[in-house]
Amino acid sequence: MLELVAMLGVAQSLVLLLLIILRYRHKKNLPFALIVLTLAVRLGSIPAWNAATLLSHPWMLALVNPLPFLAGPLLWWYAREWTLAEGKQRPRLFGLHFSPYFIEAAGMGLLLLSMQPGQYEVLVARIFAGSPPWWFTGRNILKLLSGIVYTALAVRLVFGIGRAAAGKRFGGRSAADQPPGGERAAAGCMLDTRCRRWLKVVVVAPAGAWLLAGAVACRPELAVQAGPGVASVYTVLAVVILLVIYLVSFQILLMPEALSSRRSEPPGRHTHGLDPEELSFIAESVRHSLQAGLYRDPELHVESLATKLRVHPNKLSLVINDAFGRSFPALVNEFRLGHFVAEVRRGKLKHRTILELAFDAGFPSKSTFNRVFREGYGMSPTEFVLRGAALSPTADADRTHLSSAPV
Repeated sequence: MLELVAMLGVAQSLVLLLLIILRYRHKKNLPFALIVLTLAVRLGSIPAWNAATLLSHPWMLALVNPLPFLAGPLLWWYAREWTLAEGKQRPRLFGLHFSPYFIEAAGMGLLLLSMQPGQYEVLVARIFAGSPPWWFTGRNILKLLSGIVYTALAVRLVFGIGRAAAGKRFGGRSAADQPPGGERAAAGCMLDTRCRRWLKVVVVAPAGAWLLAGAVACRPELAVQAGPGVASVYTVLAVVILLVIYLVSFQILLMPEALSSRRSEPPGRHTHGLDPEELSFIAESVRHSLQAGLYRDPELHVESLATKLRVHPNKLSLVINDAFGRSFPALVNEFRLGHFVAEVRRGKLKHRTILELAFDAGFPSKSTFNRVFREGYGMSPTEFVLRGAALSPTADADRTHLSSAPV
């Protein structure tokens, strides 16, 4: 059973690698290909983790056993490739993050070469007797800790872009509002739920398999081949890795664009066949119209603005989504909120009511105003006013950013 599971997983891994090499070959998918490769090697080596194999193939202890040192950094690298700006994916001293594997492999290789006849056999016997040397258990613990740390960093990046891209609260700037050269990239997948789901699967699923493998490695007594419960432990580990490989493959079937290099294109450059000059002209026209106060018209819709600009409504929606990174209603409501907050801070409530200022900003109804305001500030307009409008003027900052953002 163990060999069958390993064979199926390795075969599917080879299919994934061929897919990447033949169809999705670009630098951003290199860490993903390496993740698949390490999973395949680890899965294929599970049935061979026994005393007889290690005695006949000592190199497995030096080359295969340290693989978990690569798993965490590879997940972190893949997360950085798709969530950080171009040029920021690789930090300084990037190669040092992968050095533990090579240090471990070289150290173990030198140790094996320096052993006197019979010492290696004693080491293998101790490992499979449940009493390995302290340093052997210590290195397994280090591999587990390394996987946990790098997985946490990768999860923080991937799940962070989900919160940033949602942009539901004006208290934090969304991914589309990040300044040029900022830490986060304006990657196409940042505002795409399907791409974020893909990144989460790739980061979380393999991490679960590697952490389970690390936990098993920290219990050397589980390697003892006597007893009915031991085989089940390694079978469970093999099945988990197999399921991870098939889960990733299934995700690619659902959304083949997940590995496409087109995801690296920033918002505002997905032109959908539009001429770049035409796109820029329409976007500038939208910006100028809103800055001129067109948002204060409660009857403003994408159709009416399209008529004013002599553009088809569908084309106008595409341009707004690409150039501003949000839908037309969201864009207009940001301007309206900014207008309302600015009026409050100018002291206009001394002479007018909250609802009058809301209608003056262009909100068509009280319910719409309350809903949009609560989504933006996390509280009702009345609560905002009672707090003295002390919150940071993020809506105004959004308006300023939109007025100067490149198209």
